[in-house]
Amino acid sequence: MNAQHSSESDGWLTPLWLLEKVHAVLGEIDIDPASSAFANRRVAARSFYDRRQDGLSEPWGGAFFCNPPGGTRILSGLDGGTGRPQSQQILFWAKAMLEIETKRATHGIFLSFSLEALSRSQARTFPAMTDFPICIPPKRVRYDRPDGTSGPSPTHASAVIYVPGEIDVTGRFARVFQDVGALLSPGVPFKGPKFTSKEEREAKNAELRKQGYSF
Repeated sequence: MNAQHSSESDGWLTPLWLLEKVHAVLGEIDIDPASSAFANRRVAARSFYDRRQDGLSEPWGGAFFCNPPGGTRILSGLDGGTGRPQSQQILFWAKAMLEIETKRATHGIFLSFSLEALSRSQARTFPAMTDFPICIPPKRVRYDRPDGTSGPSPTHASAVIYVPGEIDVTGRFARVFQDVGALLSPGVPFKGPKFTSKEEREAKNAELRKQGYSF
């Protein structure tokens, strides 16, 4: 588990540089479903849910930003009916999908603090994170301490996922985040790799064979 997002360390904050990008895409954030009064000083959402108002049980209206907590919990209706503890990150993702499906949420940005969630969200009853535009920074995102200073490098890389709904600004997401990291998901207009010709590939393979590689 990413120590910075364990159930014992809810004090880690989304870095300001990343929040600037989020606001550049969404404009005003209507709801942050996993926050606190202290954290919302920098997120500046119109409304938020904290431990007293469970964001997994309340509606998300409008544009959302979600940096989910760590740890696990059992929650009927969002855990696939397994009755077993589930990652809160996956539960908040499932909730985001429900809010988009019911059109209560118009669109949003979900910050996944571990790339493992990209695979764990697949093969479920709701859309996977990999079904949406994703930005993966080349370096691990350092989350901030409560005093505003940057924390240590976390144990996992992060991913920023844009979730379109009634509002779709996928192109804006691509433009804003293109200098943050790789844009990897379907539907994002990004500068792709340079594809070589058949002749160039054959020449390269021949050179590799001379070096002892086999195909």
